[in-house]
Amino acid sequence: MRGNYNMKPDYPQKRNEIGPWLTERGLTGDGVEVGVFEGSYSEVLLRTSQLKTLYLVDIWEQVPTDEYHKPGKPCGRTGEQILNSIMRNFDKLYPGRYRPIRKPSVEASTVFVYGSLDFVYIDADHSYQAVMDDIAAWLPKVKPGGVIAGHDYKCPAVHRAVLDSFRPIGLKPVSTNEPGRSWVVKVPVVL
Repeated sequence: MRGNYNMKPDYPQKRNEIGPWLTERGLTGDGVEVGVFEGSYSEVLLRTSQLKTLYLVDIWEQVPTDEYHKPGKPCGRTGEQILNSIMRNFDKLYPGRYRPIRKPSVEASTVFVYGSLDFVYIDADHSYQAVMDDIAAWLPKVKPGGVIAGHDYKCPAVHRAVLDSFRPIGLKPVSTNEPGRSWVVKVPVVL
């Protein structure tokens, strides 16, 4: 039998396809985006998925840059101003579907019980150790059959940390096919 070229790939090909991809798989419970900044990707997730609640985790403060990000990311606005802008916008567009959590990633993960989340997307500190710590903190919070993913897979520190986190437990991340590249891992029903 010849290949069916009309088949959808098993994973999203672009970051903006993750929301509908989650919905197609029945992942419509609670999700988390870690590293929200101005909320542009949070808006995409809320618009394109049917997640019941998207928790927005960020410290909303200027932090030292790493080897991947350029200085001055907060664009002259305070973290408070950025968060207030997100809330005004999302209150109109997605009332009741989002909750900001203004805490560092690992600390924020303690708010959630094990296996309670359908989806986690990590796009915070891109240093090797921070990505390792984020995955270690958030992976247990994702339910069996859920998804953990993140951004900037082309960043060498992120790429290495993702591989080093999942290789020991036999999971292989899949990458989207776009310039910024996201990584995606389906959490098996049994680890």
